[in-house]
Amino acid sequence: MNKWYLSCDVGGTNARFAVINPETMALEHIANFKSTDFYTFEHVVQHFLKEIEHTNLYERFPTKSSLGIAGDVTGENISFTNTQWTINKPSVTNVLQSRQILFINDFTACAASLHLLLESDVEKIGAGDAFPLKPISVLGPGTGFGIATVAYTDKKSSLFFLAKAAMQISLPLMKRNF
Repeated sequence: MNKWYLSCDVGGTNARFAVINPETMALEHIANFKSTDFYTFEHVVQHFLKEIEHTNLYERFPTKSSLGIAGDVTGENISFTNTQWTINKPSVTNVLQSRQILFINDFTACAASLHLLLESDVEKIGAGDAFPLKPISVLGPGTGFGIATVAYTDKKSSLFFLAKAAMQISLPLMKRNF
């Protein structure tokens, strides 16, 4: 049986899971579940673990788990805007039985990956040039409107992240002539 890591993207509509091969960091088993199909988050985690167990390829539990969650992950309980789920960190930790578990805001996870992008991964939009080692933000729609910024303290190796789920933000529509 092979060791594996769990990567999970949890929003109010879907929970996406993937097995990560620790040797290659490749995604080997991807599954997407609708939150409305499972009464609790723990239930969908147990369902995914059973799927993995039935493959007979992997150990029963992941060695490490990373859960990117659409919302504020600072407390013991994480609630969502448009689903009945509340993620209880100790309960999920008990279900996963991983040696290491990271609960991270989903947009913070995106921001944390920015320094790994190659020039070929990025497409320039608009005029001007990027300034090296200056803050970069990730923003976009999901369950709400997520925002995260990565900033460098002094070198590219010293990063810190600022995240905010601007859930109920309103953007007025304006008529413009282009």
